[in-house]
Amino acid sequence: EINNNEERYNSKERSYFEGRLEVVIYRAGKDFGYLKKYGRTTKSLLVINESKAVRNISKDTISAAFEEALHC
Repeated sequence: EINNNEERYNSKERSYFEGRLEVVIYRAGKDFGYLKKYGRTTKSLLVINESKAVRNISKDTISAAFEEALHC
């Protein structure tokens, strides 16, 4: 799937996204840096630009979160 996504964006679009998103994935039970800001969770947590936290991680929710972050 990564290769399909890479083909989706040409180099001009990649440079447009570069520097616009900061993405961190916290793994429940292994990472604890998110606790103070985002609270407890029993599953992994995807954080985009330190403002959008996605708890229900699936292809659809990740795509929607990225689209929202890019258009804000």
